[in-house]
Amino acid sequence: MLLCRAAQPACAARGYGYAGYGLRDGDGHVRLVRGGQSFDSFDAADTTAPILSAVGVSGTTQTATALSATSNEAATGTWIVVARNAAAPTSAQVKAAAAYSGVAIVASGSGAMSAAVARAFAVTGLAAGTNYDVYVVAEDGSANLSTPPVKAQLATLFAPVTSYTGTPPGVAGSVTASFTGGGAACGYTPGQFVAGSSLPSAPPGGIAFPQGLFQFAIGNCTPGSTLSFTIAYAQPLPANAQYWKYGKTPGNATPHWYTLTVADNALNISGSTVTFNITDGGLGDDDVSANGQISDPGGSGAPSGASNATGIPTLSEWGMMLLSGLMALFGWVQMRRRNG
Repeated sequence: MLLCRAAQPACAARGYGYAGYGLRDGDGHVRLVRGGQSFDSFDAADTTAPILSAVGVSGTTQTATALSATSNEAATGTWIVVARNAAAPTSAQVKAAAAYSGVAIVASGSGAMSAAVARAFAVTGLAAGTNYDVYVVAEDGSANLSTPPVKAQLATLFAPVTSYTGTPPGVAGSVTASFTGGGAACGYTPGQFVAGSSLPSAPPGGIAFPQGLFQFAIGNCTPGSTLSFTIAYAQPLPANAQYWKYGKTPGNATPHWYTLTVADNALNISGSTVTFNITDGGLGDDDVSANGQISDPGGSGAPSGASNATGIPTLSEWGMMLLSGLMALFGWVQMRRRNG
């Protein structure tokens, strides 16, 4: 227990206005005692900064993440986001949330934190496919600022690739395969054009793939969603072409060759373009599971020797008669000129 005389400057600063003694007990409280009377007690000055724990991020997307932190006492939390491996800020610089030492602030924010309760902060305005560092501090009601700042790292998701262009082996010209649907993060991971002979089982007898096969995987889609595909080939397709695929189908777990259908896949083949739909887990999805992933080796196939050439139009019967009459008239005119 510490004895403090009220007349001392330190005691006066605590609000003692008359002679007396202040006794500080083991709990840090000071009590004025004079003539056996007791006056109100008060807390000693708070000089202890908050302590942060459980700092991390979750649910990161292409442009946002959720930052979480816990303070051991009621405080105001402040955070900043900077480029990965940028110079580390001081606690004061984090609190200021302004550019420091040539380091730009990508995003920042603050909010009240309850004692021993996880606080979630929404972090937005980030760039896709980018690595960042996040720094967090907490300041209590006595202006005690935690130090050093607590650091967390995050990496935003890349923007999804929804269009792929390549050249199948032995094919003149490029082919583009694109899709829509599946959610904001749905994209190729990855894709490639291959020859029909690259698959484990040979195509059905007599079926050829003049434009090759497109083998791809798509991920990060909404489970059970439907994707709409467009494949634009460099050359017109045969009139009797079908879109063949190799893999599992609902009800048959053994990989095999099959064709997409109008009823199940809204298949349409016109000129050099093929369009169709594939539902995650449905016909056309090789893993036959509504798990947000679609894998698909397939391509436009037709019987060997099928021609994509357009026939030369022929004249009708009346056209032939007219042509014959014109030729006869031309011959008669020529003969009159010779005889004249």
